[in-house]
Amino acid sequence: MSLQQVKVRRSPYRDRREFQPIEGYMSVELEVCGPSTCGVESYLFVGSGEEKILIRDRGELKRQLAARELSDGLIQSIAKELVSEGESFQRARDPETQMVVPVIFGSSVKGNIKSRLQLTLRPSQGTAVTCIFPYRPLKGAPPVGTHGWRHFRIWQNSLAYTREGVCNATNSPEVCVVCDLLGAPGLSSLVSFGTFYGRGVSTTELSEGAVRLVAATPGSRFTGSISFRGLKLSEVGLLLIGMGYTLKGGKIDKMPVLFGSHKYRGLGGKVMGRVVYNVRDISTSSRCRGEYDVNPGRKYDGGGLDDVLTKALNRAYEEYGQYIEQIDESRAAEEVMRHV
Repeated sequence: MSLQQVKVRRSPYRDRREFQPIEGYMSVELEVCGPSTCGVESYLFVGSGEEKILIRDRGELKRQLAARELSDGLIQSIAKELVSEGESFQRARDPETQMVVPVIFGSSVKGNIKSRLQLTLRPSQGTAVTCIFPYRPLKGAPPVGTHGWRHFRIWQNSLAYTREGVCNATNSPEVCVVCDLLGAPGLSSLVSFGTFYGRGVSTTELSEGAVRLVAATPGSRFTGSISFRGLKLSEVGLLLIGMGYTLKGGKIDKMPVLFGSHKYRGLGGKVMGRVVYNVRDISTSSRCRGEYDVNPGRKYDGGGLDDVLTKALNRAYEEYGQYIEQIDESRAAEEVMRHV
């Protein structure tokens, strides 16, 4: 399989201080898929490199510390009372509940949405509207069993091309549409991703071979916010597409997306990394002018929110429709593994 060479369409990036036509934020919930929401029972782990340490017997540990001076023997005794439960989510204090909870940092959410948007915008007629990061030129499809073969099979309609290098604003003021929206080296993002706090999260230990980790169980939810400035309504639509939003028969629909660790192979016989993004509301600032009946100083939820989401998606399809190819990557991943 030979890869087709395509040109990346770039234009000068906009003023990062501009907040017109739309500035605001959206409240977003990231839900781990369960049978009732996605038809699949999934677990989620977003790696931190940290390990969760448990104390076997706190009473015994306190007694030893009270009775003895620090020594090698005491340290060895204390070590016997500690046990690692494996890699765990990082934890932080939720400003709303004041409880210390598992969290997913905004950088992970941004990376997920940006990479998915880059892959969804496939080249058309010899031109691409987005670069792909990281840039790894391929000579052909990776053989089964080699690094990246599953990822390539799922997104081959977008990856079966050789694109020009990635955008870098330190070298050139011209960038692709996704990098203008979400940033590149030397260029700040127009969209900011806050920390997603676990609200209604339960965890369990999963293991396979030498791998042990603490994963969020099906139905767990993480809640955060995404703020933006200077976006056109079509670009709000691109963000939604990156989250798995689509229109079916003119109505809002959502597809599960792959997120986190072990999303292709699973772990310990469990499906991993299927989540759904749920936008709960969108608020616009009072200083922006708005666009296409999305007005300044408003909070949209319920039916009003559905109207805004539909308009944003329609604008994105109108402007970028020839490049957009949305796939159900969860189902595609199942198909890839079924035919191995």
